Amino acid sequence: PTSMRPTSMRPTSMRPTSAHPRHCARCTARQLRRLHLHARARVRAPAPRAPGLGYIAAVAVGGFKLVMTVVSANLVESPQWGRRPLLLAGTGAMTVSLLGLAAMYAVAGPALAAGGSDAAAAQAGVIGLLFLYVGGYQIGFGPITWLVLSEIFPIAVRSPAMSVGTLLNFGSNYLVGTLFELERRSVGEPALFGGFAAVALVAVAFIFTKVPETRGLSLEEIEEKLRGGGPL
Repeated sequence: PTSMRPTSMRPTSMRPTSAHPRHCARCTARQLRRLHLHARARVRAPAPRAPGLGYIAAVAVGGFKLVMTVVSANLVESPQWGRRPLLLAGTGAMTVSLLGLAAMYAVAGPALAAGGSDAAAAQAGVIGLLFLYVGGYQIGFGPITWLVLSEIFPIAVRSPAMSVGTLLNFGSNYLVGTLFELERRSVGEPALFGGFAAVALVAVAFIFTKVPETRGLSLEEIEEKLRGGGPL
């Protein structure tokens, strides 16, 4: 029967056909066309301007965040530091930065709004305080929060508890980002940053009184420590 005739044992996908060269040629042609269109766009585009202060600040902040994250990663298992000291140091730096921003806008707010040469010192102060805030966040709340969340919950509820914690974290981020400009216009920068500083101060107190040091402990030991109410 026709169905019993011997056929080639070579898999169909391995049989040489002319489709592969044609497909490669079409892909190459598409890539060349994209390069051609990109080159035309670059030629017609105006000459690039020198990077402005905003661009330079964004790049500098990104690089600084990377450096501070590496610092935190190297200290988190250090006998002299650990999770709890990094959280306290980072949140304390954030609190100082936010208090400084509130004071800066209360004293030099009109000069910052007007701009010009009179505002140069105030602008430098604001940038320095922002770097302090970013550095504190990147050695504390940024990386350590997720590590502590994965350690402190009992095994039976760890997955749902971490899900709730993650939801609350990103939900708070969304609310702050969405309402920031509205609150700034409503209450002004001094009151806004003062409120943030109060929240950060509450976080320092909570970490100091409630968050245990978990460096070097197994998950079972951490759970026993939390249930027994031992020293943090």
